[in-house]
Amino acid sequence: METIQEKYERLRPQIGNGCLGVMSKNALISKVILKHDRNPDRSKAEFSHVFSIFESDLNGEKRLFVLDANPGGVKPAFLSDRIRDCNNFLIIKPLCSQDVIEKALSTSFDRAQTGIKYDYKNAIKEGLNRRYGFSLNIKKEANKDICSEWTETQAITQDMVTEPFKSLKLTFPQDYIRYNKESTTLILK
Repeated sequence: METIQEKYERLRPQIGNGCLGVMSKNALISKVILKHDRNPDRSKAEFSHVFSIFESDLNGEKRLFVLDANPGGVKPAFLSDRIRDCNNFLIIKPLCSQDVIEKALSTSFDRAQTGIKYDYKNAIKEGLNRRYGFSLNIKKEANKDICSEWTETQAITQDMVTEPFKSLKLTFPQDYIRYNKESTTLILK
C-alpha cells in the first residue's frame, strides 16, 4: 500500500498555483469535524481540512506552500509539512487560466494580511447543524474564518465548485468534493 509520502511524491509534479488540497489527520479538531459532517447518505465525511496551494521558485527549484486557516490564524506553511501530518489527502487542480488563478491567489494573500482569526463558534454551530439537523444561526464575521470558509472565494473565482456550494451557510472541507465541478477541475488521488 502506498504511504502518504509516496503519494505526495507521485502527485507533486502535478501540483501548482491555485490547487486546493483536502486532508484528514488524527488531531482532535479533525476528529470532531469528521464525526459531525455527514454525506447525503449520512456516512461520515472523509476530509476535515482544506487549504490553498501556491508555489515559489527558489534558485530554480519549485517550492510548494499552503495558505490556510487554522486555530492560530491564516498563515503560510510548507505543503510537505502539512502532508506529513495527515492520514489522507486529495488535490483539486483548477483547469482555469493562469490569470484567473493569480487573481484568486492575490485576493487570498491580501485578505490573509488582515489578521483573520479562527471561527470556533460558527464551526461548532455548523457541526451541530449537520450532525443533528439543527438550524443554528450562522453569522459570519469578516475577520473570522474556518479553513473551508477561507478557501471559498478562491474556489468560486477559479470555477471549481457547483452552484449549490455557493448557497451553503458555512462550507466544510468535504463540500469541496461533494460540490466539485468536474468539468473545470482535476482530482489528483
